[in-house]
Amino acid sequence: MAETREYPIELEASLWSVNEGEFPIDPLFYMQRAFEGDIGPVMIRTAARKESRYGSVKITRARAEVAFYFQWDDPVDLTNELFTSLHMVPTLGELNYGIDRISLWCLEATWQITRRVEAQTFDELLEKIDQVESDLMELERRQSSAFTKFLGEIVATIKDNRSKS
Repeated sequence: MAETREYPIELEASLWSVNEGEFPIDPLFYMQRAFEGDIGPVMIRTAARKESRYGSVKITRARAEVAFYFQWDDPVDLTNELFTSLHMVPTLGELNYGIDRISLWCLEATWQITRRVEAQTFDELLEKIDQVESDLMELERRQSSAFTKFLGEIVATIKDNRSKS
């Protein structure tokens, strides 16, 4: 069984965008050779310096296994950011309520896209991997929108409870 070459790569603002010429030449050379079946698999572990996105791409003959994910702050930090942004000083009960609700939301959210892509050419494979990253960014946009709405519900509940006391 062939040994898998592994390369950690940090790109400026994306996980994969090879169109911008950021990808180092050495891994690119081995990626193409793995795609053509000339060598064993090549694993690329990637991160974006400007974003909280991470991923791995394992390239073998005519295909790749792609796993991209994004990550946010932990629920305690997200809760503190919420109250800070609203200039609210929460009671301990309100703080715990926010942390509990946000923790549950984060556990149920989808943070990753995993896909196996196949292609006839190496350039086509790179484009399909780029599409996985685009899909991840769309997923993150949808999650962010849903999370903002969810935060509004938490704030409304807290304000409602405050008005009742």
